[in-house]
Amino acid sequence: MSNRKIPAFDLAELEKLCALHCTLEEIAGWFKVGGKTIDRRRADERTLYQHDGEQLTFKAIMERGYARGRISLRRKQMQLAEAGNATMLIWLGKQILGQRDVIEQTVSAPGGTPMQIEIVRVAVQREMEAPAPEAPQIVRLNGKTELK
Repeated sequence: MSNRKIPAFDLAELEKLCALHCTLEEIAGWFKVGGKTIDRRRADERTLYQHDGEQLTFKAIMERGYARGRISLRRKQMQLAEAGNATMLIWLGKQILGQRDVIEQTVSAPGGTPMQIEIVRVAVQREMEAPAPEAPQIVRLNGKTELK
């Protein structure tokens, strides 16, 4: 029989810490247990705890806390946006509505046709070695092959 004390957790406090998005190490430090204890409790899908009138796993309690934290953060962001914070309006537009900054650049050949550049061979020379004789390089530009 083990003399090891099984730690009791204040589950309401656990949920609050998760709502603040504390790391597992921070949660373990708060409850004065090791990180592996938190990991084991999270991995245990069989043990149910009475919390807020429900039977929940340790992991479900943590996930509920993290979800509440995300909702709280989103609420604050929306308040900032509704107050006219332009930066927050732009950021939320990108995150929620899929809006984005569009920068288009077009490179075209004479006559407006698309330019195609293909490098066939690139010679690399090391500084310490004697220079290699210049090998011809084949470059294709807009379908034309040139020897350089």
